Amino acid sequence: MQSRITTIGIDVRLVTEERTGDSMVFRYLTRALIKQHPEFSYRLYTHTEDPKILARLAELLDCAHSDHVTIVSLPSGENRFLW
Repeated sequence: MQSRITTIGIDVRLVTEERTGDSMVFRYLTRALIKQHPEFSYRLYTHTEDPKILARLAELLDCAHSDHVTIVSLPSGENRFLW
């Protein structure tokens, strides 16, 4: 049976954080999913438009040169809960 899922969206706001072990676990799970399942397209959602943070995100997830990964910035302004 063939899967109907073609695109997976993931909230990656915590990936660049260094505050908790949760961030590290989430980072490596996301990275492994992207590497092990290139048959899917991934939309990685974040709250920043800062080029340095976006580059760091791509580096941490090892997806800077992946055709099947798109990082999407959805800034929330000062209200981080609006997102």
